Amino acid sequence: MNQEKLIHYSDYPGREPTYVFVHGFTCNETDFMNQVEHFRGISHRVITLDLPGHGLSRDYIPKDLTMKAMGRHVVTLLRHLEVKEAIMIGHSMGCMIVTEVALQAPDVVIGIVLIDGSRIARGDPEEAVATRRKVFEDEGFKKCMMNTFEPMFLPGSDETEKKRIIDRACTQPEHASTDILLSAVRWCAEDFESACTELKVPVQVRSFTTF
Repeated sequence: MNQEKLIHYSDYPGREPTYVFVHGFTCNETDFMNQVEHFRGISHRVITLDLPGHGLSRDYIPKDLTMKAMGRHVVTLLRHLEVKEAIMIGHSMGCMIVTEVALQAPDVVIGIVLIDGSRIARGDPEEAVATRRKVFEDEGFKKCMMNTFEPMFLPGSDETEKKRIIDRACTQPEHASTDILLSAVRWCAEDFESACTELKVPVQVRSFTTF
């Protein structure tokens, strides 16, 4: 078995298939508590997790923070927990990671759900990464996080919840979070099309944007 350190997770017992929820950039497993309650209510096994650099895995920051490596961490967890059949649900950046999980563990994953995903880069990967890196250098991490998350809220959104999510993003480990986002940019420019072509499982898309 892969000897990578296990990321933090919560495993709620129930019947197969197992619903595995993978959060987005600067988010964590607590964002899925309503979904956990629903699927537990119909007796399915549910797994939520915190990716490296997030939530209770915040202090676990391996050298490799690519989307493929993130996917590998999730696969390691699924095999450790002896999941037989998984439906992977990814939110935002998590869409990239569940796609990788499906490619890396085709014997386990029987379907994926993509929620609010985005293709955030096209063209030459090096150019795409350099362009986004310059934004971080010019604006600073905190301003980049605010510019990323504030437009997600509509007029009339709950101000307490809005502040909680933006503050959470702005207080993430800066270096690791920058590397993770740049890795997502590279994946979108370099791997998006081939990954989608290679998928062999049913895919349900619940809102997706491209640039």
